[in-house]
Amino acid sequence: MGRKNVIIDEKILQQAQRVLKERTASATISKALDMVVKQASFDRWVERMQKSDPWLPGYPEEVLSEEALELYRLAPEEMMERIRNSKGYKELHARPAVLERKRARAHGRRSR
Repeated sequence: MGRKNVIIDEKILQQAQRVLKERTASATISKALDMVVKQASFDRWVERMQKSDPWLPGYPEEVLSEEALELYRLAPEEMMERIRNSKGYKELHARPAVLERKRARAHGRRSR
């Protein structure tokens, strides 16, 4: 890890610490940057998939569910909006403690 001197708005840093449930500024910044990189990588992947059609004609209709086929036919902006609003996407980006409680409830166990 390298050391960097940066100027950060203190209010935004405090908000990020609360939202990300991190104790230190360093951990908050690292986690936030990690989330930004993952999101940008996912966005680029979706763009690449939309630019090139990896399917043979008629193949999507045979393989994809109706919901997936509907997403496949959407404009890129609409597709990203629907994906980001989906339950699976939100759970993927949820805080780990929340996911652990959900898993524990689903299996009839008590969480910590």
